[in-house]
Amino acid sequence: MDELEQHIKSLKEKLQLVAKRHQSLKKENENLLHKAAMLEHQNEKLETELQQVKQRLAIKSIQSVVATDEQKKALHLLLDGYIKEINKCLEKLNA
Repeated sequence: MDELEQHIKSLKEKLQLVAKRHQSLKKENENLLHKAAMLEHQNEKLETELQQVKQRLAIKSIQSVVATDEQKKALHLLLDGYIKEINKCLEKLNA
């Protein structure tokens, strides 16, 4: 009977260790799930910020092209005016 009681006691201790380990792993799992959720939220936030930065960059690129085109048009008009003035001067010289 003594040997059976020892065996039962040993099994009981092992079960208690397994139960403690299970609780420890359960708590660790909950912590990891919480961290994973936080990281997922942070990732979503960063993705949103990245998309906003990309949109701002695209807008800036478009704005710089538009400004360049406007400058080209203004320069073209200015040069056209100079050419007209030069043509008038040449006509007066030839007359």
